[in-house]
Amino acid sequence: MRIKEYWNKYKAYIIAGAVALAYLIGIKKGKTNEKARQTKTVLQNVQRANKARDSVANNPDVVQRLHKKYNRR
Repeated sequence: MRIKEYWNKYKAYIIAGAVALAYLIGIKKGKTNEKARQTKTVLQNVQRANKARDSVANNPDVVQRLHKKYNRR
């Protein structure tokens, strides 16, 4: 009986509080997921750059061609 009265009196506040709590939890989870995605992308870019650097270092013709192309005097 008492719970029913409390629910009828504060129904809007209870629902608003539950929605706000769910919203805040969702924002926190979204920020965490976005940070993980950005970190994964950065690591993939570093791996790609390392692979390209290694492939260039093993081929002197490519090194000379790139040096001529990007050398600024």
